[in-house]
Amino acid sequence: MSLEFLESQISDIRSKAEQVRNQYERETQAINNDTSLSDSGKRERVSAYHDAAKAKMQKLRQNEVKLVEDRKQQLSQDLFGLSSTTSSDPNQIIAYRDAQDRASKIESGEEAQRLLDSATLSGDKSLTSAILARAFNEGWSKIIDKHAADNPQSLSKMRDLKKLQEYNTFASAGFTYMVSSLR
Repeated sequence: MSLEFLESQISDIRSKAEQVRNQYERETQAINNDTSLSDSGKRERVSAYHDAAKAKMQKLRQNEVKLVEDRKQQLSQDLFGLSSTTSSDPNQIIAYRDAQDRASKIESGEEAQRLLDSATLSGDKSLTSAILARAFNEGWSKIIDKHAADNPQSLSKMRDLKKLQEYNTFASAGFTYMVSSLR
């Protein structure tokens, strides 16, 4: 799935959220304008619509978060995980776990670069992947940029993952998934 397709799916979800919000506003206004209802009756109906709209918004928000997290997981697996052929080899799994442990102990970008150069030179793909994953998580852009220059076939996935890591569904869409408070 391309990032453009993901963004299209998110846009659709947000459009649905906007529809839910607009429907809630119309219903609330209609209830408040209904002269046949007492103030207590109006509050009860508005409260019921509010709860329903809030539940719909939460579900839409969860759908967006799941889409983003699933894509991040897939890209991380593609870029830094074991391939399907090596993931069934117990020795490769052990080597990868050891490499992850070793990468987790790296204290600086410079140390990571030295270790990555050594892993690349020796053809240690497990350690290379583990260091790159750590570099991504730590924001060591020099390492990522150098790897992208040396491995252009992974560039688009790396760009997509970087964009998704910077993507914050709650900050970018917090307003989208809210209904106005009870009146």
